[in-house]
Amino acid sequence: MATDFVVAVTSLGQSTRMCGASQVGVCSSQSASQSVRRINSCGVSRRGRQGEIMTVAQELLAANADYTSEFSQGDRPMPPARKVAIVTCMDARIHPEQALGLSIGDAHMIRNAGGRAQDAIRSLVISQRLLGTEEIVVLHHTDCGMLTFSNADLAAKVSADLGVDVGDEDFLPFPDLEQSVRDDLALLAQSPVIADFPISGGIYDVRTGAITMVE
Repeated sequence: MATDFVVAVTSLGQSTRMCGASQVGVCSSQSASQSVRRINSCGVSRRGRQGEIMTVAQELLAANADYTSEFSQGDRPMPPARKVAIVTCMDARIHPEQALGLSIGDAHMIRNAGGRAQDAIRSLVISQRLLGTEEIVVLHHTDCGMLTFSNADLAAKVSADLGVDVGDEDFLPFPDLEQSVRDDLALLAQSPVIADFPISGGIYDVRTGAITMVE
């Protein structure tokens, strides 16, 4: 089994990859896109530009160096300009900002497995009470992984893989996509800590990019 690792980014822009307690690779934001030291077998890795092993974290840091070289939107205020919070899934096939025509600073984007409102309550309270949002949009999607398992299924896998008993933990899966949106809208509407602002929901189609609203 691969050993867990963390990537720490310091104020000097260095990325340190650690395997357990042993440091095995360091790269600066300037050199990350050119070459990195060879990393041992722990973690996921791939070939860099010069045939050396590059972790995904190092690739991301290299991309960030390119991003910051052209970044010019650091003056945006903290409260979102459109005063909206969007709750959606962590699914890698969804780029909600592009799908919804949003720019940096426009909206709060709250993401979790399934885009479930129950997991988003804490963030929504902060969004509304401290940062001035006045509308919520819940966005679930087709072909969602939450449709493919039950709590019992995942509990059994955690037990088999990790030897941990999760008890009656609710991972919030659902068997019906449209109903999952309705359930989340109802939960938000009934929550005493969510303000009486407009709340709407829809389903994003991962194959077409289209959104269908759910009544």
